[in-house]
Amino acid sequence: MAAYPPPEWDVTLSLPAVHATAMVLVDYALGGSSTPTAWPHAVASRVPAAVKSEWMLLRPIVAHGTVWRDFVLFRLGRDDAAQHEWRAYREWTARLPDEEMQALVVEGVLSGLRYYRENMKPMPEVEDCLAAVGTRAPDRQVLAERNVLPTAVRALAASWGAPVEAVPELAAHPPRLRRALLRMMDAVWELGFGRLWTERLPRLRRAAVAATRRLEEAAAPRRSGAGGGGAAVPAGVDELVLAATGRQLASSVLDKMRSASRVVFFPGLELGHFI
Repeated sequence: MAAYPPPEWDVTLSLPAVHATAMVLVDYALGGSSTPTAWPHAVASRVPAAVKSEWMLLRPIVAHGTVWRDFVLFRLGRDDAAQHEWRAYREWTARLPDEEMQALVVEGVLSGLRYYRENMKPMPEVEDCLAAVGTRAPDRQVLAERNVLPTAVRALAASWGAPVEAVPELAAHPPRLRRALLRMMDAVWELGFGRLWTERLPRLRRAAVAATRRLEEAAAPRRSGAGGGGAAVPAGVDELVLAATGRQLASSVLDKMRSASRVVFFPGLELGHFI
């Protein structure tokens, strides 16, 4: 196993991260999957049909909402108003230029096709699309070529069993894509997340403070050797995760995290025993 330097770490309270995670859970409920608590199903049962129909075309692009969450967190600074205020977060999303919406599509394709290659058996329709793209593993440079992205989106849609005409059409129309995203964001907020966030905010703040304290203790260098007189040994990512969450992740997940230069923890809502 390659030796990686210990990652930098941080604990932050992020409305977009928690809200996007709630969207993921509601998406699971819309698809009939189980969720850690009953809350996502209660919300999903009240999502308007028009919002749901557009979301079902968007979900392959944003991978239930996980790609959207990463997209936002890579673009917002820790102290941005959009990290903490719903109105600021929604306005930030509504003002994303068309180029950024296309960048979201690219990230969705990269993530979705990576999952397909690593976790799914080859599917004829997907493979035909990828053959037209010219590679089973297109990168950002390939996806920037003229007429390649629509075919890659078609491959993504096919891997999800989603409409292979309608999903690329949505992806090619940034205003419509943005509208579908905002409508789902609004639905989750208005159907219960807004109240939940307000009620649980003090608890989330306490959780962030407590996790920071535990991480500071866990990250303090320890001395190796029986008498503690050896070299300083920094905490590994597995120790940091355990300190922050009280739980251990699967080794396959930890292996992927070990190459990260920075790990950010944020408290969530309605996750049950999941992290």
